[in-house]
Amino acid sequence: MRSIEFRPCANPRVSILVLAWRQHALLESCLRALTESVSGTIRYEVIVVLNGATPEVEAFLRSKVRGVRVVVSRVNLGFSGGNNLAASVARGEYLVLLNDDTTVEANWLEWLVTTADDHPRAGAVGSCILFPDGRLQEAGSIIWNDGSTMPIARGLPGDSLDWHFVRRADYVSACSLLVRRASWEAVGGLDDGYFPAYYEDVDLCLALHARGEMVLYEPRSRVRHHESASSDSGFKRFLFARNRRRLFDKWRDALSTREAAAPASPHALTRAIWRARGCPRRILVVDDLVPNRSMGAGFGRMFDALVELSDRGYAAAIHPTWKSDLPNDALISKGVAVVTESLERHVARPDVFYEAVIVSRPHNFRRLARLVRRHQPQAVLLYDAEALYWRRLEKQATLAADEGEAARLRAEAGHTRRMEEMIFRGADRTVAVSFEEAAVIRGLEGACPVDVLPPSEPNVILTGRSFADRRDCAYVAGWLAGPRSPNADGLRWFVTDVLPRLLARLPWARLRVTGANPPAEMRALACANVQFEGHVDDLTKLYDCVRVVISPIRYGAGVKLKTVEALQHGVPIVSTTVGAEGIDTRGIAAIDIVDDPELFADRLAILLTDERAWRAQREAIERLVQPWQRRCHDDTWTGVLETALTRQGRGDQSIFLQH
Repeated sequence: MRSIEFRPCANPRVSILVLAWRQHALLESCLRALTESVSGTIRYEVIVVLNGATPEVEAFLRSKVRGVRVVVSRVNLGFSGGNNLAASVARGEYLVLLNDDTTVEANWLEWLVTTADDHPRAGAVGSCILFPDGRLQEAGSIIWNDGSTMPIARGLPGDSLDWHFVRRADYVSACSLLVRRASWEAVGGLDDGYFPAYYEDVDLCLALHARGEMVLYEPRSRVRHHESASSDSGFKRFLFARNRRRLFDKWRDALSTREAAAPASPHALTRAIWRARGCPRRILVVDDLVPNRSMGAGFGRMFDALVELSDRGYAAAIHPTWKSDLPNDALISKGVAVVTESLERHVARPDVFYEAVIVSRPHNFRRLARLVRRHQPQAVLLYDAEALYWRRLEKQATLAADEGEAARLRAEAGHTRRMEEMIFRGADRTVAVSFEEAAVIRGLEGACPVDVLPPSEPNVILTGRSFADRRDCAYVAGWLAGPRSPNADGLRWFVTDVLPRLLARLPWARLRVTGANPPAEMRALACANVQFEGHVDDLTKLYDCVRVVISPIRYGAGVKLKTVEALQHGVPIVSTTVGAEGIDTRGIAAIDIVDDPELFADRLAILLTDERAWRAQREAIERLVQPWQRRCHDDTWTGVLETALTRQGRGDQSIFLQH
């Protein structure tokens, strides 16, 4: 047997408490997983309590394990007593209770600590508990009014997205539970009246709730648990019944406000979960994909909306109509749920209730509005007009290679316009991205009220590098729509018509193109002067090292986020008219707008070589974007929703119910 070695830590931030009794094989797996799954980014110590342990367990620990702190109790103090003893010698800011019949997975501790750091009002953070075969054992639990408990999501596949988000819970199991030391000491640790085991973690979480502290579930901290490996089933049933009565007697008043035990009732389960979350207003967002800021195509804007709504106390969920990818960590941390079942089934469930539904893109609204109206009639229905698609198609038709293609695009534009006009009459409110497009919508007969939320990211500061410390130009693109997208057409036009003219002036000029999975037709454009960089995690770093950004878009609608982002980061930009549309420059020359390829190359060459011209445009950008931060705080999705929820006007509901 290979020895298990932990690196000594003089100043641990986290103390991991493990009780050892009689299962030395399980203890070995537990400790070995710790050494393999916890990185060196967190200072931690491991304290093992020999809690009336067998000689075999003690011999294993003494001979095969190095670097742990061993505390010996010759009698079994029970779960509460053993952990209280370990906590009394622990040095960490955080105490992590960990069963010896568990094996932790990668980043188990990192996510517990990150979430605790992000939520200073959280007294405890618990892990996602899996069965050894990978199925969900517990995604947090609820407490009924008789003191009995029920694990959430038990038996679901381990990769289920149904509960894969951070949220407040009634309690989380102490088989893997981080507790803030200050909170632990304030409640006096675990109540040893539950000796030898069971319900002491429920009691602890109730004590934290009584102090006004949150208990959080963290799905990315994952641990596999051999449930009840240390007790036989008959004795366990006896302890559960006895200790539940003790818990009920102790917390009778607090439990009286909870739901009556009804494990088979989806209504009761839903009410219990939402009460544990603080009864927030529930918002459903429908879009093609789970959004990410780096996607483009309006998804960055929807990502910002979900983050904002979550920060403002809404319980937000996203239903992706194309495919249900794992959301990024920012959305998981904000508590954004992913609805994976069909929307038809989801909104028809009797335990599902939404105050508002936000739908993006015409094809989604056209197909799903009737379902929302029929099954969630109380919900305010908002349409996110991230672009007027018929205008995009009309512009694309003017660039078509032949009259047949132009005619097809014009016909599609006409059909799309009729569909979008129906949406503007049928929604309760529409959110536009520019005042220009809002005016177009308001001019349509019977259109619903329109709000304008220009796409700008809050709390962005101008990048700081000087002209001399920068080089190259950049094209920030998304490739979800493939080789026929406006991004692809723009890059093709730039490489074919603009770049040769630019290289005639500046042979060293280089374009850096971002975006995951560019189509093969785009990758074929790569050369010494065109470099594809793929997905860029932090665009701020890119904006801080390039001299110029280009936005060579020739057809489209809405507002181009790439142009807004460049401005917010203080990078001079050369754009076509379409690439700059929808942005109110207030007469400030913050964007070089040119459609002729020769002039485009001229302006780009000047900004790449003339520091005075570069600084002049940078200063113009500063004057333009200075008010944007105030606008980001004044014009919000929260404001739109509050207005929609308090006003009684509704769109023409018959439009979509009749189809």
